[in-house]
Amino acid sequence: MIEEQIIRIKHKYKFKKEIKSTIIPLAMYKELLTILNKFNLKAYYRCINKETYKGVFAVDGNKKLHNIFDEYNLVKTVYYVAKEKKFTDAEVVIDRAERRLLDGKIDNFDKYLFKRLNSKSIKRVKFITHANSEYVFLMQISDLICGAIRDCHSHKNHHLKEILNKQILRKIW
Repeated sequence: MIEEQIIRIKHKYKFKKEIKSTIIPLAMYKELLTILNKFNLKAYYRCINKETYKGVFAVDGNKKLHNIFDEYNLVKTVYYVAKEKKFTDAEVVIDRAERRLLDGKIDNFDKYLFKRLNSKSIKRVKFITHANSEYVFLMQISDLICGAIRDCHSHKNHHLKEILNKQILRKIW
């Protein structure tokens, strides 16, 4: 099981914190990415450079984007995966973003996701759970995959993305 492998690697490196791509030792990072190749997982992603983005969600005079942009892309990605995999009555687990908690927008986001993914005839998503990634190992693995993709595109660590089998990553537009 993947969780057992993750725990074994965390113990090997005496790492007690939540696994984050920005704080773990490089050797541990590589080992965690390598174990993903043993499992039949798929990682769907969209790459957006928030510093150069100039679309309708850009904030004038500021390089940051509205949170709605993040939510829009999350919903678009979930929709793509659910449609491609023909999911019905699925549960979507989302990292509990503190900014949504602070803005009081989790309910708004959930309504938006349900509205965009479900129709009168197809119920792709039945439940949405907002979880703290500190307690969900697969969410931490997702952070590692995102970090490897980010580091590849920012020319920081090209080799991290290359560790993953090509079958794992699926870029969507």
